[in-house]
Amino acid sequence: MAKQRARRSSGGKAERKARLEWVVAVLGAALVVAALGFMLFEALAGDDAPPDIAVRAGVVTPFAGGWLVGVEVENRGGETVARLRVIGELRDGERVVETSDAVIDYVPSRSNRGGGLFFRNDPRRFRLALRPVGFGDP
Repeated sequence: MAKQRARRSSGGKAERKARLEWVVAVLGAALVVAALGFMLFEALAGDDAPPDIAVRAGVVTPFAGGWLVGVEVENRGGETVARLRVIGELRDGERVVETSDAVIDYVPSRSNRGGGLFFRNDPRRFRLALRPVGFGDP
């Protein structure tokens, strides 16, 4: 009798394990199908609007060689950009006092990336003009 009970209990464990394996397999297949469906949807109906780049200044921090201005770049468009070049100018009226530039490696569509611009002069004493000037295809 003890042997029959042992066989039944080990058989039950095997059945539970097999059911669990099927549940995991079905969930995995559902995730794969969902991912493929999303990629297909994006390929067929994705946003192909050109990049729409906005550049904003962040925190100004002094350091031994001058000043660092944090920069946030937002791509509101539908296309990803690579090697985005951003220029910052310190202006006193119409006169450009100093220029700095940075390259942001990769800015996906509808995302933000950060960077920084170094200046010798204190940016808080001037008007800071920021603008994107060019990019490449990823």
